[in-house]
Amino acid sequence: MSPAVLFCSDAFWTDHGPEIIDIDPRVEVVRLVGTEHVPPADLDRITAAFFSPDVWPERSANFMGVCLRAPRLQWLQTMSAGTDHPVFAQLRSSGVTVTNSSGTSAPSIAQ
Repeated sequence: MSPAVLFCSDAFWTDHGPEIIDIDPRVEVVRLVGTEHVPPADLDRITAAFFSPDVWPERSANFMGVCLRAPRLQWLQTMSAGTDHPVFAQLRSSGVTVTNSSGTSAPSIAQ
């Protein structure tokens, strides 16, 4: 099995990259750096993506554009509970599994 190639933001990788490497040292990463263009060779490698809070809202269109153009993307995890935006339906229709963070804030909201 080949390693996952994770697409994520520069800030997310800076904050959490070492933890991810601890879980799976084989993981490779393609980062969204600012609003820079992601090269086609990197688009072809992406198999998983994490839509983190630091991307919302300024870089959302850029991030989702990369996800829509990544032909091997299999899984997108989003930081929010809502996945009713049409972009998520478009990803699902192309075979991408879209998962959300529903319930992660429930304990703090309940308190």
